[in-house]
Amino acid sequence: MLDHYLHTARRAHVVLYPGRQRVDLGRPRALVTPEGFAAKPFALAWLRAEYQVLLKIIDLAARAGFDDYAWRLTVVLWTFFDVCGHWHDGTRMHRTALEAARRCGDQFGQAHALRGLGTFEVMLGDYAQAHCCLAEAQELFRRLGDTHGLARTDLIMGQAFEFQGRHAEALAVVKEALRLSETAQDDPYMQLVRASALNGSAWYNAHLGELGQARAHCRQAIKLCQSIGYSPGEAGTWDTLGFVWQRLGDHAEATACFLRAVALEREMGSRFNLAMALAHLGDTHVSTGDLRAARQVWAEALTILADLHHPEAFEVRAKLESLNPVAL
Repeated sequence: MLDHYLHTARRAHVVLYPGRQRVDLGRPRALVTPEGFAAKPFALAWLRAEYQVLLKIIDLAARAGFDDYAWRLTVVLWTFFDVCGHWHDGTRMHRTALEAARRCGDQFGQAHALRGLGTFEVMLGDYAQAHCCLAEAQELFRRLGDTHGLARTDLIMGQAFEFQGRHAEALAVVKEALRLSETAQDDPYMQLVRASALNGSAWYNAHLGELGQARAHCRQAIKLCQSIGYSPGEAGTWDTLGFVWQRLGDHAEATACFLRAVALEREMGSRFNLAMALAHLGDTHVSTGDLRAARQVWAEALTILADLHHPEAFEVRAKLESLNPVAL
């Protein structure tokens, strides 16, 4: 049973979020036939339908002494926890995974569990704890010689700095991830890291006022994402490029970019990123005087962010309240 859920969850993630995990699961056991998924909607539907079961499976594996399954299944689900906004569950499961990996003395598992735990601490706003987890994960990946693991952890560390408004520090750490990605340009996993690092660099440059550099990095990232079929990275980069065009005053280009981001985020079930793309789209609608469209997309963004209990909900709510009802 554990093997079935582990390998089926992995197959669902390969379809939805290709290249995000580099954990060797080996082959399924004899007589175990994992389910297959022909397209993203089927993979997403399975993960949503089996979500509560998967949480119970992780707890069961940890209690029954199957520590190897407990940490591996959690790590496989890391991206799903993240993009769908299951941050509290992700935190609890990654603590379980970390304890399991420590019990079986698996440093690789510990590094992955710490990185996942750091991810969710960032999203929940506990930045001090996030930095501790991510720094420990960086040290473990460095000690293990896992350049890919280290580079991907650098990307999350950049996000931790970003959420604290420390964009220069975020840019510095993402530049290191970009440098690491260039050491293995034939590695498809590193290509995804490179795409994410280019997008991160663009986002932080945009906030620092370097719009030309930001736009150039966005174009590189989108081209790379499309060439390797990396939809999550492409969606995020369209959102970044829309933000850049918005700052440059080209609202038509900005709107087109945000709409592409929204379409891709819906396809992947990415709640937080969808909400942020909708929020940015609303800003552009206000810039063009289309207040009715702004209210519509901000209302949807607020519904998502409020459900996630994310602080960004306060900003979006304030924007909605600022609209003149008479003008609508």
